[in-house]
Amino acid sequence: MSKAPQSTIPADWKIHQLAELGTPVRGGSPRPAGDPRFFNGGYIPWLTVASLTGIPDTQLTVKETASYLTQEGSLRSRTLNSGTLIIANSGATLGVAKILGIQCCANDGIAALINPKADIDLRYLAYFINTQTKHLRDVVATGNGQPNLNTGLIGAISVPIPSSLDEQKKISDNLSDMDALISNLNQLIAKKRDIQQAAMQQLLTGQRRLPGFSGPWDVKPMRALGNTYGGLAGKTKKDFGHGEARYIPAAAKTECNT
Repeated sequence: MSKAPQSTIPADWKIHQLAELGTPVRGGSPRPAGDPRFFNGGYIPWLTVASLTGIPDTQLTVKETASYLTQEGSLRSRTLNSGTLIIANSGATLGVAKILGIQCCANDGIAALINPKADIDLRYLAYFINTQTKHLRDVVATGNGQPNLNTGLIGAISVPIPSSLDEQKKISDNLSDMDALISNLNQLIAKKRDIQQAAMQQLLTGQRRLPGFSGPWDVKPMRALGNTYGGLAGKTKKDFGHGEARYIPAAAKTECNT
């Protein structure tokens, strides 16, 4: 069972299991996979776990999918309506919740909450589930090689819920506004990064000169500017694992670029 945080909640809030708020179901995938009778059609959008990986964390709504099913394929899957709460139950996005903005078919890597109670704001549920993603991945999901969440585990997720639907919606609106602000900031950062890359290309190749500077540039090989050597030059495995000297492993390059 996935338990809600143990912090004190307001007296008028209640903790419900997700199965008390609707019916958890799993999507369905036509078999065999890749059969042209079912896949790459144009009848209905086809939602997969891979489709969710490209959706930013700040985007709660699924607006499109990468592929479609044929009409025959849709009969071998599960059709979900726009407005449905979905949860990835396997793969890289396991435990991530979204709200469908389209009608689509979902594969078996997607779970959904259908027939929700009328006094529940599904955006509120999605936002809460997304605070539990790490716990769902590390503690709740079953399976070693391919962890997954079955409908029983999903239905057992405990959610603290305000008794007032209006309060649920106000919380969701507030979080949605924050998402929009973060998304705008990310777009601005991406734009500034593109501008910086263009400036680097121009300034470091002389295509653009700063005021007050003119004249030709020299082109020199790196060896003319100093001595180069590899970090492991003259080292063996006996040199590592002890002592107080620090060194930068190759993996650190990835961390520096993030």
